[in-house]
Amino acid sequence: MKTWRYFYHPDLSIWFSVDPLSDKYPNLTPYAYCANNPVRFVDPDGKIIHNTKGNIVYATNGDRGIFEHPSGSKATLEIGYVFADDGTPVQVFKNIDGEAGWNTNCHGTTFTDGQYWLNNAQVPTLLDGYKKIKIEKAKVGDKIVYHGESNSEHSMTITKTDGTMKGTEVYGQGGLEVENHIDKTNEAWSKPQNSTVVRKENPDKVATDKEIKKLKRSIHNE
Repeated sequence: MKTWRYFYHPDLSIWFSVDPLSDKYPNLTPYAYCANNPVRFVDPDGKIIHNTKGNIVYATNGDRGIFEHPSGSKATLEIGYVFADDGTPVQVFKNIDGEAGWNTNCHGTTFTDGQYWLNNAQVPTLLDGYKKIKIEKAKVGDKIVYHGESNSEHSMTITKTDGTMKGTEVYGQGGLEVENHIDKTNEAWSKPQNSTVVRKENPDKVATDKEIKKLKRSIHNE
């Protein structure tokens, strides 16, 4: 499985992953919303909640488990949750003592800024906040999700496109790799024809400290 992370391109002075709505807020960081006023924020989509500092809201009971990769590598991971904008908890895993490759996977880098490991089964919850886009209308920053035995086996971010699968490039890494690389969209997965391009329609929700405490209590009460 390949993964990718958000990285800055020093030669072009741009981020490899661009917020599709950043052009609407030229005077603000691409992660800001409503002039940095989350009190007036309304967003019913299913994306990841951030705090006012721009960090993903994460909660855990402290549970841990030992996990093994098909390569034979093992790691202790903390079991935790991030939250969709409607408050739905989404299970993720945080690397405790494994190699750097355990820090994240393809979905974790696509949807959690490369901070956590996100399993295939959790992706549909987050895709509720994204709109399906035809490859002909794809833009830099859009995500592509590849399907196989499950609906979401792999995901990456588009960094260049001419409206075709062969002419579109995505950025990421594979397996337990820690170095990122660029692939052609039609070469990034074994069955590229079984894929969906999606675009985030609104910035991620920004939660207040009070809202964050409530979300974390919901995990501890499970």
